[in-house]
Amino acid sequence: MNHWARRNGIEWRPGSVCLEYGCGTGRTTRWLCQDFQSVIACDISGPHLALAREALGRFGCNNVEFLQVASPDLLDRQPQVDAVFSMLVLQHNPPPAIAYILGCMLGKLRPGGIAFFQVPTFDPGYSFAVREYLDAVEHPKIEMYVLPQRHVFQIAAERDCEIVEVQPDNWTGNLSAISTTFLLRKRITPLSDSVPVAANAL
Repeated sequence: MNHWARRNGIEWRPGSVCLEYGCGTGRTTRWLCQDFQSVIACDISGPHLALAREALGRFGCNNVEFLQVASPDLLDRQPQVDAVFSMLVLQHNPPPAIAYILGCMLGKLRPGGIAFFQVPTFDPGYSFAVREYLDAVEHPKIEMYVLPQRHVFQIAAERDCEIVEVQPDNWTGNLSAISTTFLLRKRITPLSDSVPVAANAL
């Protein structure tokens, strides 16, 4: 995330707070702790959070708040932050859940804040139907889902975030699919507060 931000002229503000969604056992959290004044490390797994708390304690990381995401609306109740980070996590949620989580995270960004995240955006032959998913007796042990890139762009626009950089990656290991890493930035002035070019020309 540092390299992406710096090559786009983005620097962290003093006292910056980062929200990490899907911290797991804290492998990435350790490094985020060095870049931000504080980190809110979120995960759905209580045992993973316990391991992360133990590991980060050994490294002397005392600027982390751990949060178990026990209900979908928990992110909505979090304070505003300066950055959000999520890698190899959103892909394990059904598309409606990916869209909801992403919207929540982007909605928590302060003006000028950034979002750095990865999600699969294309897979040949992939399809998703809510009813089929809900009616299924069981799901694969490791669930992998896709959120088309146009939906990511739509969510970003709805949350007043501009697209800074987009790059394909190979994080899923599936060479026939496209996984994508995004860097977004919250607009300092929401588009709704600006004057449309067409109207200004009248």
